[in-house]
Amino acid sequence: MEMMLVIIPLVGLMFVVMGLGLVLARSSGTAGKKKK
Repeated sequence: MEMMLVIIPLVGLMFVVMGLGLVLARSSGTAGKKKK
């Protein structure tokens, strides 16, 4: 149980970091074409 309490937040952080990285990569890659 204690291991799960440690692993779940770490997995969540990983997903958040990956999501931010994808958003930044897309926004910087398509900044010239689509700019809202």
